[in-house]
Amino acid sequence: MRSSLILSLAAAAAALPQKRTPPLSNSEFHLQMRIGAGDTSTFLKLCAVQNGTDPLLYLVGDSTGSGSPAYFNGSSPNAALNIDHNGVGYGMFVGDTGDIHGIAESVPAQRGFQDTQFTYSNSSNTIYHQLTSAAPTWLYCNVTINDAVVPVLSWGSYFNNGSYPWGCATSQLSRVCDVPGSGASC
Repeated sequence: MRSSLILSLAAAAAALPQKRTPPLSNSEFHLQMRIGAGDTSTFLKLCAVQNGTDPLLYLVGDSTGSGSPAYFNGSSPNAALNIDHNGVGYGMFVGDTGDIHGIAESVPAQRGFQDTQFTYSNSSNTIYHQLTSAAPTWLYCNVTINDAVVPVLSWGSYFNNGSYPWGCATSQLSRVCDVPGSGASC
């Protein structure tokens, strides 16, 4: 009886609206990645998701959610791109893929980390990363996160024949200034 009461109270508490923590920056925005090209392309907001007990956060494309708030620390061309995850800053980072062709790596965010090689365009809201090898680019790759295959923001390069790694396609990373109460301008 006692355990069912505790479970009922826990369920009721979980159902209450969650209070948003104060933003880590007064210029927060949402990130989105492009899926497809041309007239058939769509944009997915990026949500920071933990995969099991992995301490890193992965940026998963979501067509229905509002996305996780993000902000720059510093200014272009040497800015760090951070995710505000429940009031804690997680810095996104891009791995060095070297001169390997046909490679893709997820772009995670790590608590307290700062990769200051991001750059952005105020006119197009496009976000870039300084080159880590000869021809890297933003990709979206279908990756298993928490037992579901989802589109994840990745960084990599195409094979010598022009095709991308299995489950991946070219993408674009950009920002959208739609965080309520934010002073970000896009």
